[in-house]
Amino acid sequence: MTTLARRAGLTVRTLHRRTRALLGITPAKLIERIRVEHARTLLSSTALAQKVVASQAGFSSNAQMQRALARHLGMDGRAVRLLFRGQPAPSAQAPAPRMGGARSRSPATPAA
Repeated sequence: MTTLARRAGLTVRTLHRRTRALLGITPAKLIERIRVEHARTLLSSTALAQKVVASQAGFSSNAQMQRALARHLGMDGRAVRLLFRGQPAPSAQAPAPRMGGARSRSPATPAA
């Protein structure tokens, strides 16, 4: 956090306060969330070993990545790979099509 705060031109405490105020989470939790999403993307789109995925996603070990995946996604790396294989990351998915639209009409009601 010290390096991140220094690069932002803030003290660690100010970085923590501002991140929490803007995003509702601490900088450490934000970083972990970003790492988990990157690991999820790598697991679902590559055949890299989980140890390699953990390293590339910024985790210090495969065990640390597995714990983070369990906290955020409720599953381990193997399950993530099987479940999300070939699916784009949530941030890259196209919005769901709108049903009905603004010009949809309700069926005519019979006169009484």
